[in-house]
Amino acid sequence: MRSDVAIDWGWADGHMQAIVDVLRDNAMHLLSVRVASSERDLKKATDLVISVDGGDVAVRIRRAKYKGRYRDLTIRAWREGGIRTELEKLVDGFGDWYLYAWSNGHGGLDDWFLVDLNKLRISGLLSTQHIRYNKDGQTGFISISDRELRTCGCMISEKNTGAESVQAAF
Repeated sequence: MRSDVAIDWGWADGHMQAIVDVLRDNAMHLLSVRVASSERDLKKATDLVISVDGGDVAVRIRRAKYKGRYRDLTIRAWREGGIRTELEKLVDGFGDWYLYAWSNGHGGLDDWFLVDLNKLRISGLLSTQHIRYNKDGQTGFISISDRELRTCGCMISEKNTGAESVQAAF
């Protein structure tokens, strides 16, 4: 692994407990509760059935200095040398949820949003964005605003310390 990648990976791993806490707090969005069939109720004393929708979670933590400047989902869409990008993997159907967060600089998360990747793929937002190239000349990304995510029904839950309260279950 390249040293710069290892450093970034280690930094992000320092937020693992905060990531787990956010996902636990949002477990209700990863579950389905439905009324049992009358047969199941009569024969098995079951009134409700809980299913875990679960799935794979992609996570990205942005550094504290970007909090407040940008409230968007950025996804790497181009990399010099043709290395497979995060965008290509998402478009191919990998990942079910995306936890996108801003670090508080001390291993915690100030702001975050949880995105349903299946709804994001269906929305068309992944293919309608233009690639923005970074100053390094080696990478590029697409950017989807939190407003667009909400409008298209992709935003599942969020914490925005710049807003008055946490919004959930859009």
